Amino acid sequence: MLYTDKFVWLHFGKTGGTTTCDILITLFPQIEGVREPYNVLQHESLSALKTRTGIDLSDRDVFLGFRRLAGWAVSHLHHQFGQEVPREMIERTAAGELVFADESAARKIGLFEGITTLDGILGYFLEKEPRHYLRLEHLGQDLYAAVKDHVKVRPEQVQGMAGGALNRGKYNRRVPTLTEGEITELYRNCPRWAGLEARLYDPAEARGAA
Repeated sequence: MLYTDKFVWLHFGKTGGTTTCDILITLFPQIEGVREPYNVLQHESLSALKTRTGIDLSDRDVFLGFRRLAGWAVSHLHHQFGQEVPREMIERTAAGELVFADESAARKIGLFEGITTLDGILGYFLEKEPRHYLRLEHLGQDLYAAVKDHVKVRPEQVQGMAGGALNRGKYNRRVPTLTEGEITELYRNCPRWAGLEARLYDPAEARGAA
């Protein structure tokens, strides 16, 4: 999470957060929040931050990273389990369940407490409707639209900084994880995510539009 007196960026994991964080720190050197070294608190919601610190950012515009559901699920699975994702975890994910390799570590400070579904983790970050969704697949375009009223920058500058965001992780996201049938099941079991995807993406891109 990073914030200024005008906006707050919520770090929804596996949506290009490392790149987005780097760009925002470059464009806004005095920006505040939880940065490096990596800390799970980077992924707090507005209410979680207020509960932990008393800081209330509810008056700021929200910028939120987002990506298409199937891509997020695959990225999350490989991030948690590496290239050898257990079949049980794939099936649980297709059922719409939020899985972790180490449940206790993921929830040890109360982060994501009681959240067991993919729609639930999305809802965790949607306490306030974002002013700007930063779609990973269109990160340069969306990030420029979000910051252009706050800092002098050209669209090609932001686009250049955002290039490669889709493959920043050191694990192999090319390993196939979900079958076509499992992807269909995943979208059926995550109606909130599917609906938001249908709203934010061109029909040719959005599986949730089908």
